[in-house]
Order: sequence, then C-alpha cells, then structure tokens
Amino acid sequence: MLLDQILADIKIAMKAREKSKLSTLRSLHSDVKNEGINKGIDLTDDVVISVLAKNLKQQKDAYSQFDAAGRQDLVTDAQAKIEIYQAYMPQQMDESEIRVLVEAVVSKLGASSPKDMGKVMGALQSQVKGKADGKLVSTLVKESLAH
Repeated sequence: MLLDQILADIKIAMKAREKSKLSTLRSLHSDVKNEGINKGIDLTDDVVISVLAKNLKQQKDAYSQFDAAGRQDLVTDAQAKIEIYQAYMPQQMDESEIRVLVEAVVSKLGASSPKDMGKVMGALQSQVKGKADGKLVSTLVKESLAH
C-alpha cells in the first residue's frame, strides 16, 4: 500500500538525516491522515493519490509563482517537493493516450459542442485521476469539442 511506503520512506529519511525530505513526507502523511479523518473514509491508495495530486498541483503553482518573483531559494525548495511527490504518483499518461481516451468518451457520449465539456470531463475524471494533468485533459477536450 502507498501509505506504508510513505511511512517506510519517513523512517529512511530520519536515519539518513534528510531534513527537507523528512519534513515533506511527514506533511504528506499528515495530509493523508487528515483527509481520512475529515471525510470519515479508509486510507486507500486512491485517497493517498488524491492528496498527492492536490499537493503536487499546489507545489507546481507555488513553483511558477516563486520563479516569476525571482525567489530562487523558494524555487529550489518547491522543485524538491515536486520531485518527492512525483515519486509516489502512478505512471503518467502521455498526450496520445489521453487523446485516444478523450475521443472515445466524446463519441460514447455523443458530445458535439463546447456545452458538453462538463459531461465529458466528468466521464473522464475517474479514468485519468492521478494519471494525467487536468489542464492537459481539459485542453484536449476543448480541442475535440471545437471540431
């Protein structure tokens, strides 16, 4: 289970005295536990991946803001956290795989205009969650519905 791997990596980081990695992993573990408590659900891999995806998105946003502000010290920190989070994420789908999936869902739902964007995204969500960047999926759906 993914949470067990995170806990094992926390112990390894403690022994290796990797303070920034340890801090990031402890924060992730805390976020996962809080998600389970707040929603009253079991801590499955899907919950861990959901929290990971949220934290990864936050760090990518922070990275771009820090980079735009010229704060290289914070950029380096955000980049390190991004790499740690990505190590636990499932294998990411490439653009061609997402395109095939988008086309299949669009034809299955009979979607033909940008008004159908919500239906298509809703149907795709369960298939791409944690495996693809939401912005890329959204862009590909828009392209598909524009034709």
